[in-house]
Amino acid sequence: MTLEYRRPTGQGPSWAKAGDVDPARQAKDVGHHLTFIASHCRLTKWEMRSNIGWLDVDETAQLRFPAKGLTDRAFNCVLSFVKPPFVRLHRESQK
Repeated sequence: MTLEYRRPTGQGPSWAKAGDVDPARQAKDVGHHLTFIASHCRLTKWEMRSNIGWLDVDETAQLRFPAKGLTDRAFNCVLSFVKPPFVRLHRESQK
């Protein structure tokens, strides 16, 4: 599974509508917010990557964690942070 957080920092992103409120606007950066979620929800295994420092693109980070072994409590906790269009949860196919 991948939890993705995008912050509208690029050149006028069309996906960020007026009235949408960034749920983590006080976070230092997108990676900091996802690290908080992983810790708060007590994910046992996870990895993160981001494009922090790139110019002219939306600041984006992805927190990847396996669905196998994920407790209902941890999944519900992660799900509580999903706030489209900023924070989305993607399920990857299992091969």
